[in-house]
Amino acid sequence: MRTATAMVAAVLCLGTLGCAGAAGPKGPAEVWKDARGGLVLQVRVPNRLVVRGEVLPVEVTAVNRTREDMIIRADSGALVYVTLWRRGAVGWEEIKRFPETTVLKARPWKLSAGRSHTFTLNVRVSPDWPTNEPLRLTAELNGRPELRVGGVITVFATRQERDRASIY
Repeated sequence: MRTATAMVAAVLCLGTLGCAGAAGPKGPAEVWKDARGGLVLQVRVPNRLVVRGEVLPVEVTAVNRTREDMIIRADSGALVYVTLWRRGAVGWEEIKRFPETTVLKARPWKLSAGRSHTFTLNVRVSPDWPTNEPLRLTAELNGRPELRVGGVITVFATRQERDRASIY
């Protein structure tokens, strides 16, 4: 009888949004993806609800779907940029760009045909980030600004606020 009860509980849990044991109070990982000219760019964050003070690992994967190598001509030592945007009166306005500092020396690199490369930027959610409003988080390869991929996140001042918001 315990097994049947556990199975029913598991099915009910999978059918709801708030399973603390499955995805936790933060929600599931977010993945945003787009492609242009044989280049696929995917951005993954552990979840879209974050708290000030946390470190948000932003995983950016570039995939070359062509049969030729791609030379990416980065204009600095940063091969990937992650940008935080806030909705303004006439569209999205840039708030911050990561990495915040970088070596100014240009650094071209090669993405071989049919291969992929993943970058992870650990972005600290600082106290000056706006809270309780939709923010846009995007990533792009330095040297390929025409392919910018991202989605919406929400920042909370405390974990308790985030946990309350994730219930709804």
